[in-house]
Amino acid sequence: MSTRSYIFVENEDGTLDGIYCHFDGYLDGVGTVLLKSYNGAENEAKRQELIGLGDLSCIGASLETSPAVEMFGFDYFNDDRYLALSKHTQSILNDSQDFICTVAYHRDRGDEKQTANYESLEELLRSVSVHDFMMIAYIYIWHAGCWWVLQNGNLGKLEQAIDKV
Repeated sequence: MSTRSYIFVENEDGTLDGIYCHFDGYLDGVGTVLLKSYNGAENEAKRQELIGLGDLSCIGASLETSPAVEMFGFDYFNDDRYLALSKHTQSILNDSQDFICTVAYHRDRGDEKQTANYESLEELLRSVSVHDFMMIAYIYIWHAGCWWVLQNGNLGKLEQAIDKV
């Protein structure tokens, strides 16, 4: 089972560009990675590069491709060559549990690049329906110089939401 999320970045003109992230969307997963690795003005280019990857399987502190994906492909965990490796070697290659590398569907699997775009934060918030929260647990938004999270219909600062966990 996965905890799905969206990640949006507000542009200077007020529009928002976003992507879907399939795994680890909860606050202690994607939320913590965003705060630690994609926060602050100094990470503007990194946030844009993240969104530029399109939809993700998982997010990591690094935008680099996972060594396991590079060596054995996107579905490495089903590859006989990967499975023949020792558990120790697998753990070295498979860093997704440590949120180190980012796995993107377009770059790493060759899927068509997918992104979402909204004209404003208000449009994004209006478009979110009850159905979305059945499928998407968290929506992370870089807005006004910090990360926000929309969860259970409530919008709040991500740092404060994580502190409550």
